[in-house]
Amino acid sequence: MADTLEQALYEHTTEITTVTTIVGTRIYWGQGPEEVTFPYVVVVLAGGPKEAYTQGSRNSGLTRVEWNCVSHDRWQAHTLARYVRDDLYEYRGVLKGVMIEETRMVDLSMIPGLNPDVYGYRTEAQFRWTIA
Repeated sequence: MADTLEQALYEHTTEITTVTTIVGTRIYWGQGPEEVTFPYVVVVLAGGPKEAYTQGSRNSGLTRVEWNCVSHDRWQAHTLARYVRDDLYEYRGVLKGVMIEETRMVDLSMIPGLNPDVYGYRTEAQFRWTIA
């Protein structure tokens, strides 16, 4: 089992077969490479401390994580984000020792400066974790 929430979520995302069927191994932590093949998913720590541990003591906190699903096809990007969200709902109670408190989907098409040929949907989740 992964020691940090970052590791656990990356590992978990690479195990969602509905996602990997579409993107293969193009799942990245933090940001995608400069020259990336579409479609792909980027998992981002969007709020909270850099290291949130998946197992531990009585100290806890909140972390928000985003799955940015990007494609040249709008519905493919939406489908990827929905697959991530649906998978997180299946793990609604606990994900490898971390409680999922809420999830939501966001359409990224309204972001200024986004390439009009690229579509993105984001699944966001808030996690409660404990410090080892």
